[in-house]
Amino acid sequence: KGSVLYNTKRPCRLKEFEAAGTDYERQLYYCYCPFVRATREQIPPVYCSCGAGFGKYIWEEIVGGEVEAEVLQSVINDGAFCTFALPLPSTGSEGKN
Repeated sequence: KGSVLYNTKRPCRLKEFEAAGTDYERQLYYCYCPFVRATREQIPPVYCSCGAGFGKYIWEEIVGGEVEAEVLQSVINDGAFCTFALPLPSTGSEGKN
């Protein structure tokens, strides 16, 4: 939307995620992070900044500049999905073909 890229990750293990019967199982099969998958403890929301940083790094390489990243929701913190917002820098060429 506009200059903001919204990235919603798909589950890491889709078949297992779809068959999951508990919130813990959904978290386990959705998340790409091995540390999250290795614990049954509640993870603080700030921990998902690592996942946001992964997208940030990729888009900084693509656009050749600084990109911010924000965690909008994550499965380890009661979200239905993991969604990140990445406002992309202006290129000065908006509206040009």
